[in-house]
Amino acid sequence: GDFPCEAVGIVVIGEKGGRSRVPGFIAEETALVSKKLRRIRRPGDTVLFLVADSHYQVNGNWEDTALYLKLAARDCYPDAIVHLGDLTDGSLPAPLTRQYAGRVMDDMKAACDTVLCCVGNHDLNYFRGNPDVFGRKERAEIYTDKGKADYCFDIPARGVRLVFLDSFDPDGKTRNRRYGFSRRTVRRAKKMIGKAPEGSNVIVISHTPFVAWMHFWSDKIS
Repeated sequence: GDFPCEAVGIVVIGEKGGRSRVPGFIAEETALVSKKLRRIRRPGDTVLFLVADSHYQVNGNWEDTALYLKLAARDCYPDAIVHLGDLTDGSLPAPLTRQYAGRVMDDMKAACDTVLCCVGNHDLNYFRGNPDVFGRKERAEIYTDKGKADYCFDIPARGVRLVFLDSFDPDGKTRNRRYGFSRRTVRRAKKMIGKAPEGSNVIVISHTPFVAWMHFWSDKIS
C-alpha cells in the first residue's frame, strides 16, 4: 500500500526497534513514485533507480537521498540502483574521497543489493588543482567493483544488458579536452554491445551524453 504521508513526516521503526522520523517531503515523494510505478509496471519490466551527481559533502543532502532510496526500494523492488557519476566533489585528499565515496556506495547497497556506477569527471579527484588524481585502476576500484570503468552488466531475467562507458579521459593531452570517449572506450563499447546475449535490450549509460548539444558544459565531445 501507499506510504502514509503527513506534512510533519512519518515514523519508521528501525531494525533494532528504534524510531526515526521521516521528513514529510520524503514520505510524500516516496508515496507518489511508488503509486505511479505500481500503475505503469508490467510483468517482466526492468526497474532501475537512477542517481546522479550526489557530490557528497559533510552537512549536505545525501542522507535525505539515501533515506528516500531505502524507503522507495522497500515498495518498488528495483532490479538495480544506477549511479551516473560524481559521487563526491573530487577536491579532497584521496583518503577522504575514498571514504566519502564508500559511504555513498554503502548507503545505496543498503537499499538494493545491486548497485552499478559510472565514473564521473569529479570522481577522478582532480578539481581545484587537487594533486591526488585517481588513475584508471584506482577509479575503477573505487567506483565500479569491476576492475575497469568500461563494463557491462546483464540482467538475464529481464533480457537486458547495461553498458557503462567512461566519458572522461584524463591521460595525456585528452585531459585538456575535458569530456570525451577514448578510442579504448569506443572499442570496448562495440565489443560489449556486439556480444550481448541474443534478443537482449541494450542500454548504454555514461556520465555525459554522446553529443555536445545535450551537454551544457561542452562545445565538443569527441
